[in-house]
Amino acid sequence: MPPSVTASPSATPPKLYDIKFPNTHHELLSALPAKYGKYPLELRSELYGGGGSPRDDPLEGHQVEPESCRLALWLGGQAGNTFAKWPYLPMATASPADKKLPLWISLVSLPPPWGDKYLDLYPLVAPQCTRIKVDGTESASIVERSIPGLGTRSRYVLRTYSVDGEVHREARIYFVTPTYVASVGSDAPSLNEKELIAFVRNLQALADRKLRR
Repeated sequence: MPPSVTASPSATPPKLYDIKFPNTHHELLSALPAKYGKYPLELRSELYGGGGSPRDDPLEGHQVEPESCRLALWLGGQAGNTFAKWPYLPMATASPADKKLPLWISLVSLPPPWGDKYLDLYPLVAPQCTRIKVDGTESASIVERSIPGLGTRSRYVLRTYSVDGEVHREARIYFVTPTYVASVGSDAPSLNEKELIAFVRNLQALADRKLRR
């Protein structure tokens, strides 16, 4: 999930790039679905300023081979301060009111070529990370593929690893359009891949109807 924003209310947002945003954060909010299956979603609109702190390394204290894959399992391959380089962005997010379902959705308003540049903050999975050893046992992997119908740059990334006998599966789906970038993540232990992809397709259809193209 994107890092949380910790900015002073009186702070002036840094304008690092001159970007004409296609949609406001309020318009993005209207393009989010109200439910994920039977779960109602809590919707939020905001100006995303980056920053914040990354999560703790889930494999801290464990040997990871190749070691170069640790960052990919931990932060999806991105550096911890990557988002701090961006200006404040119009953004809308959603997550289930029921916190037992670890799921999040975000839409960020960006025109070309900025949408592609934003997506590039999430590096492609290195081939050597498809099979990862943790403490000498092959118990982790990161696999990636595109999703037909979501554009040539769509990405479905699945991170799987085991800590103290507990298996963790973290799915991330990204796609970019001429006016927005969408990110969907699920850390549910009982991940239903077919259901998640169907939800993302519906999200794309709704957002394409609601937002400027």
